[in-house]
Amino acid sequence: MSQVLLYMRLQYKLFLSLHFFCVLPLFLIYQFSPYPFDNLYFLFLALLLCLRIILFKDDTYLASLKKSVPTALASELGRVPSSSEIVVRVKAHLDSREYIFMIPGVLILVVAIIFGKL
Repeated sequence: MSQVLLYMRLQYKLFLSLHFFCVLPLFLIYQFSPYPFDNLYFLFLALLLCLRIILFKDDTYLASLKKSVPTALASELGRVPSSSEIVVRVKAHLDSREYIFMIPGVLILVVAIIFGKL
């Protein structure tokens, strides 16, 4: 449970933006559109995959993390963090990012199931 809370705390902006751009529009289209879009969830899953591949590069993110994580940990812990603590936090950032991208994908499928499109 503490890992889930850490992941959400590290990536809440990404989670909210992915939810806002991928899950919410699909829900609104299925709810209010008079036209039957049966396989529209494929489009939103593809959008999510394209966002992951094109916009969110791991190399540039890792480079920015290596600069920002030591200062964030120092302010959080109140002391200079050890290199193992920095490595653990960087790994937590990278893992949380992967999980945060999976959650909207699952929610897209749940919305499709709720509206009987899957």
